[in-house]
Amino acid sequence: MKNIIQILFFSLLFLITAFSQDKNQRAVLPDKPTSERLRDIHKPNADDFLGLNERESLLLKSKRSEWQTALRNTHREIYEEKFNAKDSRTTTNKTTLRNGFLLVEKIQQTGNGSYWSNSEKYSYTYDSIYNLREGVIQLWNAYGSVWENSRKNSYTYDTNNNLTEELRQSWNMNGFTYENGDKLSYSYDSNNNRIRLLWQYYDINTWVNLWLNFYTYDGNNNLSEMLRKSWNGVSWENYYKSTYTYNVYNNLIEEYRLGWNGSSWSNPERALYTYDENNNKIEVIWQWLDPYSGWLNWERYSYSYSLNNNLIVELYQMGGRPEWVNYYRYYYSYDLNNNLIERLGQFYESGGFIFHTKDLYTYIPITAIEENNCSVNSFNLSNNYPNPFNPSTMISWQSAAGSWQTLKVYDVLGNEVATLVDEYKPAGKYEVEFNASQLSSGIYFYQLQAGSFMETKKMILLK
Repeated sequence: MKNIIQILFFSLLFLITAFSQDKNQRAVLPDKPTSERLRDIHKPNADDFLGLNERESLLLKSKRSEWQTALRNTHREIYEEKFNAKDSRTTTNKTTLRNGFLLVEKIQQTGNGSYWSNSEKYSYTYDSIYNLREGVIQLWNAYGSVWENSRKNSYTYDTNNNLTEELRQSWNMNGFTYENGDKLSYSYDSNNNRIRLLWQYYDINTWVNLWLNFYTYDGNNNLSEMLRKSWNGVSWENYYKSTYTYNVYNNLIEEYRLGWNGSSWSNPERALYTYDENNNKIEVIWQWLDPYSGWLNWERYSYSYSLNNNLIVELYQMGGRPEWVNYYRYYYSYDLNNNLIERLGQFYESGGFIFHTKDLYTYIPITAIEENNCSVNSFNLSNNYPNPFNPSTMISWQSAAGSWQTLKVYDVLGNEVATLVDEYKPAGKYEVEFNASQLSSGIYFYQLQAGSFMETKKMILLK
């Protein structure tokens, strides 16, 4: 276990050093308003509730021991990658999208509960179909009372709206331009499941390999294994691998991880997940295997929810042998549209919790983007996402002219099973959710007819 801790700590230290010019100019991993990150962290296709930028911020700012923070952040990285892989639109907050809003700004502040000062600002821009295209991170200059450029993350997608590349750059104040930091390249299978991640950093005009991840899925498109390899300068070598077990509701219940010691897999660790009757994740306990004492606890995450299943409290503890020791906790607040608008972070010190961070989130209605992209000169029916799906999926299309429009779903025998749209619509871009909870698994077809335009596409329901 000691060896694993050391490896994880020095690996993260290397990343921070490699992508840093100074403490105020870090080429770090992006904070992404990803699908359902802000509300439904318990869902199998949700992303981690902490962004990667935030994780490094905690690493740099935490008053606690560096190895503990590094180890915790490494687990969060793994968690995010796992759940990103379940979502074809990895950088869009789909829950917010369905509510009719998009996250456009997050301001991170530090303080003591009574006085808060600005720290970082994240600004997000989207394309016409609501894929995140750019995230700009700025640092607060208290002396000039202005925001200054720090980092920028750019995102590229394939025709299925799968994220294919994340380019992360840092601001060069001398050259007044963004410079390459690191790059993540993704590949997908026919079911839009992420199957490969190549992580590289930029050094002397060359992209240098760093990590290579491979993902495997079960028959329900749940991630069953993740294998990470590291680049030794000549070839890829094993680093660690994780396997995942799910219950009948496709909720992750166990993650089992092994590290590579140079010749074999060793040093097993596992995480045990517990859910309430609403399938909200309420507890995660990480354990490591002692050869003499068996499985020993070492960290725990606990979650509490509101009556409408919004996450409201997150508590992180360490130890558990026999007592758990408080480390930090977060409080989450939402608006009337169930959009996360505030997160308060506290560290535990001297027998009590002390305010440390506050995140403020700002949203805009989707119509604000539609108004800026109102020029539609063609008809188009997009691929549904996710696909395969269970039990719901999103279908989007655009119309070049106003017309009576119908959107219907058929089974493989040609029987109509649902009518999603049957009304006059002006020219523009549209999206509708199809819930197939009452249907059986199989292949279905959705057909759009708008005036003389007609197009049909296939989707797969897997339960």
